[in-house]
Amino acid sequence: MYTVHVNSVHILPSKARILTAAQELQHATGLDSVSVRNVAAAVALSPSAIYRHYRDKDALLDAMAEEGFLVFEAYLTRAVAESAKPKRLRAIIDAYLRFALEHPSDYEVMFLTPRAGLRRFPADFSATQSRTFAILRDSVDLAMRSEELRTDDPRDTALTIWAHAHGLVTMFRVGRFGDDPERFRVLYHRSFDRILRGLRKPRAK
Repeated sequence: MYTVHVNSVHILPSKARILTAAQELQHATGLDSVSVRNVAAAVALSPSAIYRHYRDKDALLDAMAEEGFLVFEAYLTRAVAESAKPKRLRAIIDAYLRFALEHPSDYEVMFLTPRAGLRRFPADFSATQSRTFAILRDSVDLAMRSEELRTDDPRDTALTIWAHAHGLVTMFRVGRFGDDPERFRVLYHRSFDRILRGLRKPRAK
């Protein structure tokens, strides 16, 4: 049995208490420990009470992921707001790495865990259901219209950038690049230097 002390449990409504307990279980003992039974025990509710708020474990994981995406969106929004237009893509790429390293539990449930509520490419992304992806896509579109990048499909180009970031971070998380985050930062930025050079619009001679 897992014991988790939920912060401010007496003032949080049940749905918020359940979500907080699930997040704390993940932080304390890993995502595998997040089950309806363990979460129910952590908040002193019956499993049937959990189901009144979340239809199953998948719904709970989706809610955890959405909480993470709100934090991720804040990272990206701040990066865009604080960067000059020519440096916006680089700022977004850097913000992705900071989020991944500073919020590993959120990253795990958002990007490394199969979930029923996953958004699918291309339909969900074309419909702007992913606000975080839309931030990158809009920045790519702006860079293309400003002739900083080669003219191409902004959505597909944004996917290429996102997929490269996902791949590098995932390889780091499983130990492919060792366990030193500072060394990984250097590798990550060096790799993206190549990606951005390839996407950049050639200057007229």
